Amino acid sequence: MNIRQNRFWNISREGFDGFRSGLRDAVSGVEQTRSRMMEYDQLLVWAVLSLSLIGLVMVYSASITLADGPKYANYSSNHFLIRHLISLGIAVFVGFWVFKIPVKTWDKLAPYIFAFTILLLIAVLIPGIGKGVNGARRWISLGVMNFQPSELMKFAVIIFAASYTVKRQEHLHSFVKGFVPGTCGRLSWTITDA
Repeated sequence: MNIRQNRFWNISREGFDGFRSGLRDAVSGVEQTRSRMMEYDQLLVWAVLSLSLIGLVMVYSASITLADGPKYANYSSNHFLIRHLISLGIAVFVGFWVFKIPVKTWDKLAPYIFAFTILLLIAVLIPGIGKGVNGARRWISLGVMNFQPSELMKFAVIIFAASYTVKRQEHLHSFVKGFVPGTCGRLSWTITDA
């Protein structure tokens, strides 16, 4: 073992400062290259995949016997499973598309998405646009499936709050300049979940 390696590994004799300088000496000759890091969070992907598969099994097991009842007599036993698979396919496609959009773009679009979603929430209340299901007008009919704007509002509030926090960091210490305007976004989320 040469002196340089001995200096690097002997922490007890020189203490933490000696370890730091030895570490600096050990890596100073190495050319710094960017490591090939993963472009996505693998743990998150496995968690989403696992939850999606569990949800798929739950939808199938809960709906397989519905075709035996008089209300769903015209449906096949796999109808809801196929519908759920189509929704998952659309979600995966949209997820890949959203993943490719840079964060700066989301930061610029956040207020517009938020405002558009508020307009959709108002549009649900207009007769002819909003569709009533079980006595509540929360849906917009897209022909093949229904869309609930409150689900988009959950996403819009998160990106709007993140954008707001980043842009107005210097005002967050003030109640009037920081807290009150940001509360409007949080309040809309509370209203849509009610």
